[in-house]
Amino acid sequence: MSGSLGAFSNALDQDYSAGFFSDNDTYTVASQEGNVLALVKKDHVHSPGSEWKSNETSHWHECACGNRTEEASHTEDSGTEVKAPTETAAGEKAFHCSVCGWLIRTESIPATGSGENTGGGNGGSTGGEASSGNTVSNPAYSGNTGEVRKEVEKGENVPETTISMSETDLANVVLTEEEKQQAKNGLDIRILLTVTDAGDSVSEEEKTATESALGSYEMGQYLDISLFKVIGETQNRITETAGMIQITIAIPEGLKNTDSAGKREYMIIRVHNGEIQTLADKDNDADTITIETDRFSTYALAYKDSPLEQENEKDTEPKTGDNEPIRWYATLAMIAGFAYLLLYFADGAHGMTEKEKRKLVERIIHWAHRGGRIRRLPALAAIFLLLVYYHGIGKKIAVRWQEI
Repeated sequence: MSGSLGAFSNALDQDYSAGFFSDNDTYTVASQEGNVLALVKKDHVHSPGSEWKSNETSHWHECACGNRTEEASHTEDSGTEVKAPTETAAGEKAFHCSVCGWLIRTESIPATGSGENTGGGNGGSTGGEASSGNTVSNPAYSGNTGEVRKEVEKGENVPETTISMSETDLANVVLTEEEKQQAKNGLDIRILLTVTDAGDSVSEEEKTATESALGSYEMGQYLDISLFKVIGETQNRITETAGMIQITIAIPEGLKNTDSAGKREYMIIRVHNGEIQTLADKDNDADTITIETDRFSTYALAYKDSPLEQENEKDTEPKTGDNEPIRWYATLAMIAGFAYLLLYFADGAHGMTEKEKRKLVERIIHWAHRGGRIRRLPALAAIFLLLVYYHGIGKKIAVRWQEI
């Protein structure tokens, strides 16, 4: 049944609704009073997305119709040091929501020298204004428009990490067309990558899955790599992107190779929604790993050690001269010995005189002198075999004359 809303009467006064259906998913066929069949609009069933929506006070899941579910106030975590203090400059610590990742506030860490706060920290500002670990000086859409900036926030004990692509390329991957237009209209947008040590937070299930993919590699460090876009006062966590984002991770000092007799190789393993994938290194720098990824969750840095490839045994032998003649002589000696045995037991009916032998040897020597070294070795072999043949046959002839 299809068409506009309507009803038709049922003369038999029975419920036949089960035998009809609507080709419009918005409606269903129902039996009303007096068993009259009618197209009835279905009730909307909310289907909130898996990503958290956030503002400066709360977070929630949102249906496509705009309905919010599981809305709650932020829960502040214990804080992550994003900039270490020095003797002359203050550091900075960031506090996020432990549920949705919203940056709640930052606070200054006093300098370690005189104790004065020389870093100009904000002492606990709110509203998502975090310091950047990787803010580029030429943001996309800058000028009279808004800015799209890329930033990296690092936690304690994590390797140096950068987004190794331009803001424009990054914006094309992360932002919708509507959001790009908002930036061009003057709205500032931040694309934020956070990197924290996940050694204590990774689940046993993820550990088991990662270890199954290690093979001959050993576990180095678990990392949580998360991506956010902050538009105005709203921060959204992004778990998947439409295109690849390039990230460069420095090898931590504690995982660098210190054995001069061996080499160390590295790889990145990604765990996302229970799915394991190894990511290839895109650069040739031994101190970094560059990956391309479109999913953001748990990552693992693994390594394996192997000995340096040994040079060919021939190349490591001391160079005492050209060994080629030695091989020639050895080969000729074996041929000569075999030929001598054959000739010794041969019939001996075919031979040559001393004069014929001398003439043939002179011809071979003359031929060798005209060709240099290339001809000398074959000539030597020919003379050697000729002498063996001659003396073998001569011995047989002498024995026969004695018998006569």
